[in-house]
Amino acid sequence: MSLEDLKTDMRELSSNYQDNSLVKTYLSEEIVKLRNKESDIISYLCMPGIRVMEPIPTAWYNSLIVGKQWSNPNDLATFLYDGDSGWFYSKSNFAPDPQVPSNTLDMWTIKKWKRWEYTSGSGGAGGTKTWQRVKNDSGVPEDVLVDTITYSNLTDAKLTELGFAGMTKEDDITPYIDQWNFGMEWLHGRPSVFSGDGEKIGPVNNSLGIPGCDGSNPYADSIRAFGIKDQIESHLLGMTSQDTNVAFYANASTKWDQILP
Repeated sequence: MSLEDLKTDMRELSSNYQDNSLVKTYLSEEIVKLRNKESDIISYLCMPGIRVMEPIPTAWYNSLIVGKQWSNPNDLATFLYDGDSGWFYSKSNFAPDPQVPSNTLDMWTIKKWKRWEYTSGSGGAGGTKTWQRVKNDSGVPEDVLVDTITYSNLTDAKLTELGFAGMTKEDDITPYIDQWNFGMEWLHGRPSVFSGDGEKIGPVNNSLGIPGCDGSNPYADSIRAFGIKDQIESHLLGMTSQDTNVAFYANASTKWDQILP
């Protein structure tokens, strides 16, 4: 290649500058389309399951506390207890987040804790009994887990008892779980990196810090390129690359006549 050929190539880089600007515009438009698709997947594949599932553990939880409280054992009319034990119920994951790949529609839990006990405490067997907070070995108040209720405990009979007569797990809930899982796979599917012995190391393409790009993503596996979030992230990385390319080509196209001998 002669010097003149090199100068010609440098001058022609201005066209690359324009091409890369067009690519960036294309990627930007594709990201908008993908974000709209992401919104549709959440709205039409994930949210219906939440609307069906959430009322069920909510009704179960409410049936257990029935207007009771666990902060004042002196008000026995409203205090949640039986025998010498005072209870506390906690709930979690009644409405899972489609943005978190590890969330599932059936991950909700209701936990029963022993918070109080009616005892004479250090006063001995002959002492006066009072309601006292349960404490750990260090003497610090700490609830003790007694029971955990999960989706696996739900039966058709329990659905009827909770006010969902006519509903069955198999016909009225399982299809929504399947639809949720499909929607989540579409959202969060992405390639993973594997070690030499086949052990999964974790998803790739996490340089932008997109939520869900960690080892807890159950939809990350080998040869997966259909995930909407992964496509969005790849396009964002592509736009960053185009910015770098455009800057280089714009600079090079102005230097063709400034080459030193």
